[in-house]
Amino acid sequence: MAKYLPLHGWETHVLTGGYGHDHALRDEKMHLGSIISDDHIVRVEVTAQEERDYISRRGLYGTLRDVVTIEKAFRPGVFDKLWAVAKTHYEKSGLDAIWATAPDFPPLRIGRDLSERLGVPWIADFRDIAEQEQGVAAGWRVRLLRLRANLRWKMLIRTATWLTSVSSFHCRILKAKTGRPCELIYNGYDADKFHHIEPVRTGRFRIVYMGRILSKSLQNPCLLFEALDALLSDGRIDSNHIEIFFYATEAKILHAIAGRFRSWELCRIYDRIDYKDVPEFLHNASVLLLLSEHERRGVLTTKLFEYLAMERPILCVRTEPESEIAAIVHEANAGYAGDNLESVKAFLLRFYNQWSAQGYCSVPIKREYVKNFSREAQARKLSEVLNQVIAPIPKKY
Repeated sequence: MAKYLPLHGWETHVLTGGYGHDHALRDEKMHLGSIISDDHIVRVEVTAQEERDYISRRGLYGTLRDVVTIEKAFRPGVFDKLWAVAKTHYEKSGLDAIWATAPDFPPLRIGRDLSERLGVPWIADFRDIAEQEQGVAAGWRVRLLRLRANLRWKMLIRTATWLTSVSSFHCRILKAKTGRPCELIYNGYDADKFHHIEPVRTGRFRIVYMGRILSKSLQNPCLLFEALDALLSDGRIDSNHIEIFFYATEAKILHAIAGRFRSWELCRIYDRIDYKDVPEFLHNASVLLLLSEHERRGVLTTKLFEYLAMERPILCVRTEPESEIAAIVHEANAGYAGDNLESVKAFLLRFYNQWSAQGYCSVPIKREYVKNFSREAQARKLSEVLNQVIAPIPKKY
């Protein structure tokens, strides 16, 4: 989002954390372009060794302290290193406002503390909230962690002037819990990378899923496989003409979920690809697969908006027909989002037949509607919030 704020009158400075050279989670395949000057971007990397050193030296007191101050324990050592940079680097920077984004807790703490240090307003942004997972089965430990997180973020944002979040559900919950204004800022898509390209003919009907599958309770593809099995059994589609591509998906987890289906044999599972190459792989799809689950609420991932921008048919399963995802997919005329087996079968058969006739699939998507989800459009909304936050309060006479 920060990439586009300069287009709306805001000189943007970015403080961000990263994984050091020795860290297993370091990602070399995420290359994001920017129109922000490099000297306005501060990257603070924490190595795996620094995390271990932090844990070894904090002692009993530090361990007990970190039970409460989650921002210090979230990734050991990250907050301390980020704060050491922030409080000196921005001391004379002339910042007018701060936008601190979570789910990570260190940015919220730094936003709060830097706001107090510099005497400027700050906005707390939430990408995720605990309430989105309330319907997902969880043990006592997870429930305890959620309670702990809820208590801590409420303390951290007491001085925040405004809130922002990624879905109507999230905004509604945050407004109710804090009594503060909360602006909806979608994750959106980068129109420089994700946009319509004329479809190409493919030798097979390709269903493409881009991303991880962590568990059946979070991303559940079973309805897709069930529908494909039924169509194969009825002889309405030919298995020789269909492929299902999963990128960055753990084969072992996917097999445990879907290995029992006949259509499992159609799966092709690949490692994660460079972010810059993602649009090309989506472009070659016949259908784009988006996975959700009933129990998750208000989760509108970046993947949804990037899919919309590609103008390929989208199949989103399983989600409630009245969910926010379903409403967006329906309004965009982009495909089907729901939980009905017969509807999924009809969707697949419709676009399989379209592919059979012309070698590719497309939908008459509502482009003007989809443009509202571009990051440039969302940055405009954020700039309006920032303008309100720094506006002088009218004097009362």
